[in-house]
Amino acid sequence: MQVWPSPEKANIQTRYVVMNHCEPKISVVMPIYNGEAYVQDALNSVLAQTRTDFELIVINDGSTDDTLRIVQSYSDPRIRLLSRQVNRGLAVSRNEGVDAATGQYIAMLDSDDVAISNRLEVQSNFLDKHQDVGVVGSWVQVIGKDGASYGETWRFETSPYRLPVALLFHNCFAQSSVMMRRDLLGKSPYRQAYPPAEDYDLWTRLAFVTRLANIPKPLVQYRYHSEGTSRKKAAIAEESASKVIVTQLESLGLRPEHHEMRIHRHLGRGLGCDDVVSFEMVETWLEKLVLANKDSERYDHDAFGEVIHERWFAFCRASSQLGLKALKKYRKSPMGKQNSLRLKVFCVFALECVLRK
Repeated sequence: MQVWPSPEKANIQTRYVVMNHCEPKISVVMPIYNGEAYVQDALNSVLAQTRTDFELIVINDGSTDDTLRIVQSYSDPRIRLLSRQVNRGLAVSRNEGVDAATGQYIAMLDSDDVAISNRLEVQSNFLDKHQDVGVVGSWVQVIGKDGASYGETWRFETSPYRLPVALLFHNCFAQSSVMMRRDLLGKSPYRQAYPPAEDYDLWTRLAFVTRLANIPKPLVQYRYHSEGTSRKKAAIAEESASKVIVTQLESLGLRPEHHEMRIHRHLGRGLGCDDVVSFEMVETWLEKLVLANKDSERYDHDAFGEVIHERWFAFCRASSQLGLKALKKYRKSPMGKQNSLRLKVFCVFALECVLRK
């Protein structure tokens, strides 16, 4: 293959490949930095997809290990390699991949994760069928360093109706599971002001441009390990996620105080009553959110009410160790009178409270 320098970026070399088929339907974007341990698993999972009309754009972000040699050892003509000597971070690398993409759809995959073999087929078919949806993710299976399953699945909200509101509390998408319509993104969509929550920031902005969805089955395996992108800098990640949430709350006309943000993040994690966060504090904050949305009309009224009720129920159920007190608090609140709760789920909660009275 020929390799020649890009005139736009002095530190980048790009290996361009003449595709042996028509323009790809999908561009898979995979940034890598010192990923020698797992990059082969990630690359192989893409190259083994049941849907084959894709390009795989690999961005080597200044790796100092054996990553570049491993990627260059592949001869598959669908691989396009962008490589530089200086590490510039995930946001820059993802943007370069998105900007270089030629496919109608862009699928993201981190270099330590694994795509299930029919991921591209399932998600592209979904977007073909649902023209009003611009971003689709999926549930995620968690694996360990050796690739073995942890027996844990992340089941994200799936409803396009509720997802914009659910994002107000936490990130509802795994970056490696997302496929997007390229024409929605523009140039360099990942903003560098929110590392490493650039993806969360992007979803919250796209939620008001297009509809979002998650497919209710695992299409990606997320590798949980000590070197993982999302575990390295937990404090920075928390601060960045909080900034994204504050921006959303400000769009409701709210300027949350420190204790209110603590309550809000508590709810987003699905935690229950403790020495710091009480039933009264949570109920007051949720009522404040409902009133703010009523005034601003930022989110759909019914969807907002459903998600608020789900947060209230999750908090009360996580407090079931307090016995009947948790059940009574839930039922007495106006937020406990929503009809979206399945009877079976409520009965389990009630039984948990009775057994711990």
